[in-house]
Amino acid sequence: MRIVLIGDLHFYKLMVWPWELAGKRLWGQMNLWLNRRLTFKLDRLAAVVDRVQQINPDLLLFSGDLTTTALPGEFALAKAGLAPLLERYPAVIVPGNHDRHSFTAARKKLLERTFPEHTPGQFPHHRELGNNVHLIAVDPTRANFITDRGLVGARQLDAIEQIIDSLPGAARLIVLCHYTLGLPTSLHQEAPRHRMIDEARLCKVLAAGGRDTLYLHGHVHTPFCWRHPKAENIVAINAGAPLMHDDRWPHGQGFWEIRVEDAWKPIHHAHDPDGQWRQEPAGLPPQPGGAVTFT
Repeated sequence: MRIVLIGDLHFYKLMVWPWELAGKRLWGQMNLWLNRRLTFKLDRLAAVVDRVQQINPDLLLFSGDLTTTALPGEFALAKAGLAPLLERYPAVIVPGNHDRHSFTAARKKLLERTFPEHTPGQFPHHRELGNNVHLIAVDPTRANFITDRGLVGARQLDAIEQIIDSLPGAARLIVLCHYTLGLPTSLHQEAPRHRMIDEARLCKVLAAGGRDTLYLHGHVHTPFCWRHPKAENIVAINAGAPLMHDDRWPHGQGFWEIRVEDAWKPIHHAHDPDGQWRQEPAGLPPQPGGAVTFT
């Protein structure tokens, strides 16, 4: 089985109506004009779509933040841009904090309404992928006035625990969530305002029983593969941001292909400095706290 993980695309529109700038969205648009539009290049999407089609995956997983400020126009751009993939491959999409950027977007469930066939109607979402591999999709996102903090909450945590307890002994887990479970020590650590409030509880639930678990997420724009220091059974893969350009990533941060065999085989796809696609097997860090980073 081949799975492609795509994170933080951040579709955006520069021109919006003044009445769409209420609350936190005003600050989001200011950041877009001053920063994000200079580093996120939407014209790179076609290359990403073409590369994914070459891989021909069995499943697409999107770790959230398809939009920048959760405007209806941004969701429309995401729907049109991803149509070549979503019309061809099965997919699961979880929301990111930017997809719940306003209370209106969260209340109206704009992500679910835009992608009704691919966004679960209820979380946690559980399905068997085959060969005793199970997917659990989690949604800690919520609208906030100021911060970007997430909260899985007791209801989801209890349900995740029940799902895991019900699985066969040899079952392996893929968990899809926008937020991190922490970062490798080699990277700049997240501020509390950017993290999940109950990430330690989620980590504890996933660690219980020691099941082989692949935790797929986005949120931080640096791709890496990391074995959790407090839960040896959990390997976290950060999707990165495919359309983000900077000095380290002149053509975007790429995406991940995960080959589900007897062991997880993650492969990072990105452009080299000359603009040619390369693929780099990451390997699974053997020691707790060990990481493969692309910086």
